[in-house]
Amino acid sequence: MTPIPVVLVGAGARMTGRYVPLVQDLFFERVRPVGLVTASEHRGPTLADQLGIPWSKSLEDAASWGARGAIAAVSPHENHRVGSQLAALGLPALLETPLAMDLTEAAGLLGTLQASGLPYEIAEQNPRHLGPQLWLRVVQEGLLGTLRAVDCGGAGYRYHGTATARALLNKPRSGWAQGSRALTGVDLGRGVMNEPLTSGTISLSDGRIYTARYSELYFHPSSCWEPGGWVLSGQDGWLDSSRGVRTGRNPSDQASPNEMLHFEWSAEDEQLSAAPSEGGASLTVQSSFPGQGLDDDGQAIAQCVDDWLTLMGGGESRTSWSPEDAFEDLLWIHAIEQSSLLRGATIDLGRLAEAVRGKAGE
Repeated sequence: MTPIPVVLVGAGARMTGRYVPLVQDLFFERVRPVGLVTASEHRGPTLADQLGIPWSKSLEDAASWGARGAIAAVSPHENHRVGSQLAALGLPALLETPLAMDLTEAAGLLGTLQASGLPYEIAEQNPRHLGPQLWLRVVQEGLLGTLRAVDCGGAGYRYHGTATARALLNKPRSGWAQGSRALTGVDLGRGVMNEPLTSGTISLSDGRIYTARYSELYFHPSSCWEPGGWVLSGQDGWLDSSRGVRTGRNPSDQASPNEMLHFEWSAEDEQLSAAPSEGGASLTVQSSFPGQGLDDDGQAIAQCVDDWLTLMGGGESRTSWSPEDAFEDLLWIHAIEQSSLLRGATIDLGRLAEAVRGKAGE
């Protein structure tokens, strides 16, 4: 297997702490860095020297390095610009979330990536974490019956939360949003005098719902707030990410009313299971990269890289996250926020998507 020559874009903590170790070790035989592009005159030369590759402030130099792809990890407000430049240069890439800070710019980038016809993968790691992967397995095995509602409990931050919810709901792309917003009176010292708390619901055409609740207060180190856990409610069962699964059916498909399956983590096997208290069949998901010493974030990011390389080779992956998916994640959260500013007015997701795509194409 000949490694794909790639340009690394960005030299921050995400690139140096996550992607560089992966391309140097786990993906050594599949990826070969040939250059680094970053605006940092301090980190650029240091990282380039470490890797033994040239560096530049301009992506246009990637052609002279022979790059055939890119791994980009830049600050969120730079994602739109970098993604657009990579498409213009004809370089397929692994891109970070969000597509853009503005929904119209995200729609514009989506159109650009689609028009290029090149393989782009989005490094949305949250649905690739082992927890959501196990919950999805529980849903797919029918332990909850028909899934009716997904609630993030404050744990899913903005587009990361909608990404996880959409994965659990089988990636729906139509529905309606309603939101509300409260001012908490808390100043976290980040330039926002009165931190908001946003909550809302996405209602799907088949009656299923996603309930979102999020605030910086759940994630800021100086805040006393903590997010709760995800809750999935189905016709025949219920899942709480912090407790386990209550189901009328166990994995062996034998009737067992109100069976409780508890989540168990095996560090030795790097796997997460939902198992009955008294023993018996269980559901298990395992890291795709056992023995690599990766934490849950690490294995999820490695899965992002693996999914992109699979896409580059013409293959498909069940965990792949496309630019279309990333746009829908932003659309959902933007619709909730827009509704919250309109005192709970119902926002049609399809109409909003059509409007922003039309505006992006002007």
